[in-house]
Amino acid sequence: LQSRIISFYTLLLAGILGATFIVVTLASHRIADSQVLEELEVGKRVFAQLLEQQQQQLLKSATVLTADFGFLEAITIDDPATVLSALINHSRRVDADLMVLFDLDHQVLGHTLSDRSVEFSALQSLFAQTVNYGSVSDVVLLRGHLYQIVLVPVLAPEPVAWIAVGFLVDNALARRLKDITGLEVSFLSRSEVLVSTLPVDEQRALEQALTPIAPQEFNQTTPGQVAGYTTYYYPISVTTGQQTAAILQQSPLAIMAQFTPVQMTLGILSLAALLLTIVGSVLIARRITSPINRLADAADQIQAGQYDVNIDVTSADEIGRLGGSLKHMVEAVADREEKIKRLAFEDLLTGLPNR
Repeated sequence: LQSRIISFYTLLLAGILGATFIVVTLASHRIADSQVLEELEVGKRVFAQLLEQQQQQLLKSATVLTADFGFLEAITIDDPATVLSALINHSRRVDADLMVLFDLDHQVLGHTLSDRSVEFSALQSLFAQTVNYGSVSDVVLLRGHLYQIVLVPVLAPEPVAWIAVGFLVDNALARRLKDITGLEVSFLSRSEVLVSTLPVDEQRALEQALTPIAPQEFNQTTPGQVAGYTTYYYPISVTTGQQTAAILQQSPLAIMAQFTPVQMTLGILSLAALLLTIVGSVLIARRITSPINRLADAADQIQAGQYDVNIDVTSADEIGRLGGSLKHMVEAVADREEKIKRLAFEDLLTGLPNR
């Protein structure tokens, strides 16, 4: 009986605690999934605003530059060395990583890259988007590097040239975006990761996960699971057809880690409650079974004819009443047997022994 009582209460509490832990864990996963999607949505908006701000900064820098008299004078001189010097000086002035000067026929007159043989066909494809000598912006892949580009006409006051000014999209920019959005940020062309805040092994896993994606599916804008991250595809190249995108990611495990202290606390409390239940069950079981065992021992002695047994059960509960009843019964049986013996050996009238 004692073992059954202990087992019953222990298993009952263990089942309740196990069900509670499962419910809490499932709720934590639902909250984490919801928080991941919310953070991705907020991060997407912040990311778009940051790119827009950087684009406006580029446009402002390019507009100020094209209005500079010294720059206009330098580029109108038919001297490649003078043009190159002007581009380098003014790129440093506006803190640009790339500056390319085109003539009105969209041919390159000069640029600030060290590789003089670089092709600018991706930049030249932007001219198809210009209307009435208006500006155009995009993210362009050049020599395996991404640049956020703005292309504006040089007016004096009539158009005399075009100039492209760009910022390099590098790891420093990605880390800055991560610090602001709280998301892992990667930039890629097709399925090749070019810039990322992810560790190198996770970058390779991301590339492998993206490789099967068909080009027409690449610009999807709904979050999905990629390489263990909830992932948002954000297309950033809209005119060059290079299928360049930003990948914004949040790890559900990172969010779930916020619930680890709660789960650990719940586990510790559950273990403590289980231990207390076991101790309490043992004490209660002993309190119930000990007097029952004493009564059972007393019953065995009575069965053997020992009526002078000591029934030491004095509690005020049902077992105590049972012990009292058994004690009165033993006294009555002992008294009855004593009377029977007297009848067998003595005459009740005379008190003399029977023959």
